[in-house]
Amino acid sequence: PVPLRPQPVLFPAFYLSSNQELEESLPAALLSLSSPIQTTLLKLLSSPDGPPNRMARIFKHQRQENLGVLQGGRLTPKIPAQIYREARKDGYTWDNDSEHGLFVTGDGHPTNIWKVSRIDRDVFGAPLITLSPLVTTGGFPVLDLSTIENPLTRQEVEGHYQEVQKSFQTSAYRALVTNAKNVAEALIPLKAALPPQKSFDETLKRIGGQQGKPNGISELSYYLAQKLRILHQRTHITRTQKVGRGIEPKFAFTVVQDLIEILRELGYTSK
Repeated sequence: PVPLRPQPVLFPAFYLSSNQELEESLPAALLSLSSPIQTTLLKLLSSPDGPPNRMARIFKHQRQENLGVLQGGRLTPKIPAQIYREARKDGYTWDNDSEHGLFVTGDGHPTNIWKVSRIDRDVFGAPLITLSPLVTTGGFPVLDLSTIENPLTRQEVEGHYQEVQKSFQTSAYRALVTNAKNVAEALIPLKAALPPQKSFDETLKRIGGQQGKPNGISELSYYLAQKLRILHQRTHITRTQKVGRGIEPKFAFTVVQDLIEILRELGYTSK
């Protein structure tokens, strides 16, 4: 073999089909990605759809051989080498996945989880997959709870906020919804000067009033909080069965920006 100049950048990847649960399957994906020999590699390319979309070619592991490399007209001593070939035939999981699944790369951070949006093929039959990140960035702001006098309340809110970031980092999207709702549920009554209610629903009803115009908080905070409340209901199996479908991971991750906007509107972030 002759070494390529420059060397192509290839990323170890693990495919999760559309019928696999992300949270349940992620540990196995990360274990596979830590293996010294990867079964699947992606070569990421720019996409005609523009950023943050990427196009990728897929390479599959074939075998190990002892090979020498031609350098300066001389063949080096043979060393063990892993042989990969571009996936060109049909029959791989992603070919038969009508809904399209996810490719996990790196450490499994949500920004390293890619949704397959479509699969094309080049003139040689090799798949060209278009990927979009499950989420782009987190960008969690620093909390400023200096206006909250009760230290136990501050501690509770900070704990919930840390859980939000932890569930985001581990792609636990159902827990992410719950933890985001918990932060909003703790802070909104304080800003609206309401005594504790028996549920978040009751709190928002008190704030919304009869005309649906919120009292004590902005309209934006009120309706984003309603979204968090409704999505949190859908993390329960009984509500999921009633609605007929669960929460899509990509939709669940949108609660991060919702919560950030609520925190900014309420004045609980550092300037």
